[in-house]
Amino acid sequence: MIRHGEILVFVFHEMDFFQCILWHSVGRPPQEHFLRKGGDISFMAAYEEEKRDVKVFVSGCYDLLHAGHVQFFREARAMGTNLTVSFASEEVLYAHKLKRSSVPDEHKAVLIGSLDCVDSVVVGNNTEALGLDFIEHFQRVRPHVLVVTDDDKYEDVKRELCLTLEPPCKYVKLPKTPPPFTPISTTEILQNIR
Repeated sequence: MIRHGEILVFVFHEMDFFQCILWHSVGRPPQEHFLRKGGDISFMAAYEEEKRDVKVFVSGCYDLLHAGHVQFFREARAMGTNLTVSFASEEVLYAHKLKRSSVPDEHKAVLIGSLDCVDSVVVGNNTEALGLDFIEHFQRVRPHVLVVTDDDKYEDVKRELCLTLEPPCKYVKLPKTPPPFTPISTTEILQNIR
């Protein structure tokens, strides 16, 4: 079955095969399958296998949502079919960073959840496991992919967490892709407000 935002195209060649190209939505390269005329349609089995649900999980503070966060969510979502975003609760922010949250948890959940690339939002509230405030949600969701940015401070514990699932969750580190305008961090936003 083709999902919203995808296009399946058959290109018939004069030789003895035709080409099937699947264009994905948002950031995934097209897939090509070749099939001999008069042959079986085994490429459809490969296509269906590719279409299985792939759960992606991301976590962070996301204290003041900005375009860099949205870009990261879109890139993470392009790696699967379902994106869960976990953000650190007000208690976790205070316990680990000694700072108050700028936006109440309920508001943050609504803002993040309103993005079309986000399928579900959870609040990480484990104050005991540094860098793993989301551990209970991660174990419940059982994602196939955990995506982080290249400046993630908790790589070691997150990689270990991925290995606790069966089959193990894939750990993917993405470089921060700037939006098509001057990027800004949460810290810079707060400095501008003050």
